[in-house]
Amino acid sequence: MPFLSWLRGVTFGFALATLAGCTPQGALLMAALPEGTVPVLLSHLQGMEDGNRKRVAELEARKDWDGLAKFAEENLAKDRNNANWWFVAGYAHSEAGRHPRAIECYGEMVRLAPEDMLGWSLLAQSYRAAGQPQRAVQALNNALLVRRDDPQTWFVLGGAYSDLGRIAEFDQALRALEKLDPGLASQLAKQRPAAR
Repeated sequence: MPFLSWLRGVTFGFALATLAGCTPQGALLMAALPEGTVPVLLSHLQGMEDGNRKRVAELEARKDWDGLAKFAEENLAKDRNNANWWFVAGYAHSEAGRHPRAIECYGEMVRLAPEDMLGWSLLAQSYRAAGQPQRAVQALNNALLVRRDDPQTWFVLGGAYSDLGRIAEFDQALRALEKLDPGLASQLAKQRPAAR
């Protein structure tokens, strides 16, 4: 699944989830999983005030990516160790097409919250969008050192192998995903690279 279409599919869910008090990470996960799958929210925007959540939702609804990035950066200036603001900044930069900056933001998110598997997937997707699928594979292999049973990680890893045309590795990721989430595996199977 191409990064931009995947991330665009998140936009509506992100706004609704934020307004409803759900985390943006949860909204991203919901949009990425196949219809009918009940996702597990990986984290919450701990310590984020309602006013900040509403502001994020307003900026996202207007697709004001520069404004959202600026808002996140202002909050990061106050607390550089807040993984949630790195997530918001990465999201804004991804939507604006600034993939190198999104990579930096998601890299910080992963550094601060390595157990948050969504951060790894977003970092890898940003690498893919920047035309660096090998870096995506490296990030996802590191994610698998943290947790091997996350379906989203295997899904994005399979996509990165598809980008590289590595059929054997793609099939290995697909087999692992079939055991964890058959529905998501069927989506990944549609990305199978052609034999060369």
